[in-house]
Amino acid sequence: LSFLWVSFLGAAAALKTHHHIQFDWIVDILPSKVADMVMVIRDLVILCILVPGVVYGFIIFSNTLPQRFQTLPLSLGWMYLALPVGLILMSIFMTEIFVEDLRVLINKKLSTNKE
Repeated sequence: LSFLWVSFLGAAAALKTHHHIQFDWIVDILPSKVADMVMVIRDLVILCILVPGVVYGFIIFSNTLPQRFQTLPLSLGWMYLALPVGLILMSIFMTEIFVEDLRVLINKKLSTNKE
């Protein structure tokens, strides 16, 4: 029970601090403008995965709420609640990263247009 919670909360914390696993070597070999666009697209793709995950996580939670652990007087739903809670936190942090990456892209585009 606690392992699942720690896993999802740890993944959210890693995402917030930019320590979550990523393939940055791909972005490193791209030109700066292309790399910035790829980062924004990456952020959108991740958000498109996280948001439905939150919805389905709550569905799983509500479906497992009536079920009980065999060894604990707790509902299985509390274990599965880690999924939507973790994904909500990841969605919030990913939105922050998206806005940050989008600002970088826009600022570079504006500075290029001024030259």
